[in-house]
Amino acid sequence: MTTVFEDFSSHTAPPGHVTFTVLDQKQSGHSVIIASADYLSVVRTTKLAISGISAADAFKGAIEIIRRSVNCTGEMCMCEDNGLLYAFISALLKHRDKQTRKSLAANIRSSLKKNGSAHIILFIPPAGPSSWLIAGPSIIGQLH
Repeated sequence: MTTVFEDFSSHTAPPGHVTFTVLDQKQSGHSVIIASADYLSVVRTTKLAISGISAADAFKGAIEIIRRSVNCTGEMCMCEDNGLLYAFISALLKHRDKQTRKSLAANIRSSLKKNGSAHIILFIPPAGPSSWLIAGPSIIGQLH
């Protein structure tokens, strides 16, 4: 596990929302936002939709969709917001590392309970492992 010491307080989720962001090393990427009140319903729907897919295939497919949004500058954006939202949730539900999966879920729940919002940031470098970060008004938890 790698801890990130950079201040991500400017990467907060709007009050009452869960935000998912994918960024590259230049901090270019794309975000999707859902109301906090709708988050658990979307998680349940996603869980049901991917229940018949192996964890490895679901995770791989989700990451492929997420990777397409890396380097998005907003100009001529071709990102599919609904697809990206479900891809993020699928990646969380089917993450290969059980400890990371449990920690991410716990930190999202904690941020929602404490702040009413959560910002899940996924850093995807051109090479090497990706890093997950949960940010709220202050950093709630960081994972690698």
